[in-house]
Amino acid sequence: MFPKTIISLVLVIAVSVLSKSDPPLGCVRIESVAYRRFMFPGQFQNGYERSVNFDNWERLVDKEWIVEKSGKEYRIYAVKNQIAPMFLYANKTMLITDSSRRYARLSAFVGASSDILWKIEEKKNGYFTIQNKVLKEYLYAGERKYDVSYDCVLSYDTNQHYWRTNSTTCRTVGRVFTWKGKEPKKPGPEFQWKIHSC
Repeated sequence: MFPKTIISLVLVIAVSVLSKSDPPLGCVRIESVAYRRFMFPGQFQNGYERSVNFDNWERLVDKEWIVEKSGKEYRIYAVKNQIAPMFLYANKTMLITDSSRRYARLSAFVGASSDILWKIEEKKNGYFTIQNKVLKEYLYAGERKYDVSYDCVLSYDTNQHYWRTNSTTCRTVGRVFTWKGKEPKKPGPEFQWKIHSC
């Protein structure tokens, strides 16, 4: 007969292993916990790369991603409205001026590289963190800003002395980065993502 302490230890380990789950595979939508907005492929940057953004514009259709297992890690890529799959990766050379983060990018030309491998780990609250395997940097949702080209700014209000914004139809767009600074011990909501099956 096993001692009670050993049985208790085995049960604790089993529960902790069972409590963590893998992310959904196949077609998914990836939602920022901090902003409750979905990630999508942004504008082309240099002809063959795209930025990664998130926004509140429900009319946008290309918010679907593919998540597939590759060994112990995952590959995340976009296929909708693309000629070829474009893989999510952290651009090693694209440091922002504060040197603590770098742009997340999409490219069709890094498919065989370890740069596109991500560790996706479920937290206790059921959300996921997404960490680049090579750089050990976490994907996070950056600041939002109004996208003026989508009817955000209305006429200048001379009584209030500011530009009024149409908050009901305004599209707000944020950028997605990886964090190069000190690793957060407890990743906040900017580092956490909901992953929904399509």
